[in-house]
Order: sequence, then C-alpha cells, then structure tokens
Amino acid sequence: MPSGVSFAALAAAVGPAPRALDDALLATALTDLLGLPPREPAAEPELVRVWERTATGERLVALLLDGSEPLPRPGDGGLEVRTAADVTVPVALLQAASGTRTLILFRDGATSFQARAPAPLKLVASDTFIAVDGSIQTDTATLDLPVPPRPAFLEPEGPP
Repeated sequence: MPSGVSFAALAAAVGPAPRALDDALLATALTDLLGLPPREPAAEPELVRVWERTATGERLVALLLDGSEPLPRPGDGGLEVRTAADVTVPVALLQAASGTRTLILFRDGATSFQARAPAPLKLVASDTFIAVDGSIQTDTATLDLPVPPRPAFLEPEGPP
C-alpha cells in the first residue's frame, strides 16, 4: 500500500485528457508514481483497489481493472464511475494500448487528481456495436463496488 502519493506528479504525467492509451505511461504510473510492485497481466478479470495510507487512515487512490479482455474497449467503449447515489465521479482512464489493463484515477478539477474517502461506488461500462439489423446499439453493464473503510488485508483475522 503506497503512502505519500504525489498527485501533482500523476497530473503532470497523465495531463488533462479524460483517457490515454499508453503502455509506458501506465507502467510508470503504477510502479513509479503509485509505488506498486510490477505485476504480470491478470489471467482472470480482476478489480484492484489502490489504497494510500495517511496519518488519519486509508484512502482510495485509484482502481485497476486487469484481465485478458479489454474493459473498456479502446475507441468506442466507455467507463463511468458513480457514487452509490448515482452521481458521476470525474475520472481519467489510463489504459494499456490493448485495453486489457485500465487504471482509473479520480479527478480533482480538470487537471489534478485526488484520493477518495472509502464509500461504495458503481462502475458502469458501455460498448457500442452494430446489431444484426445494421443499427447502432449500446450495451451497458453496472458493477456495484464495495469500498470498505480499510483494505481487507489490514483487518484482523478471524478465529482459527
């Protein structure tokens, strides 16, 4: 779990774009800027909560979607983060060129980032496709994402 994340360094590296497809920048953001150890691509779909430890407790810094299929699909796939009350959370998506790894960073204004206090979120993925009849259709899926007050690995173990 990283501590002392430099949101200014993240903002300088990522810039103001809502979405970037850049393998090198994604690797730099994960290891150098967020302090995570290098990791192999996930064989099965995973959602990783990236936490920051502060003097007052843990805060959610980012989300990492990792798997063998792109989510969202580069180009015409969309991804929104919403609160439990269905309010859109401003984010920037930093993706591998293949789209199989996506780092979701929480915006604080147009050009900077921030951590979030632990609270449930929703991920809303959408994808546009051409249906059999030739019409353009959009498919949408929502995932409720519990965000506990602190990472599970910091919780005491139960009885043996």
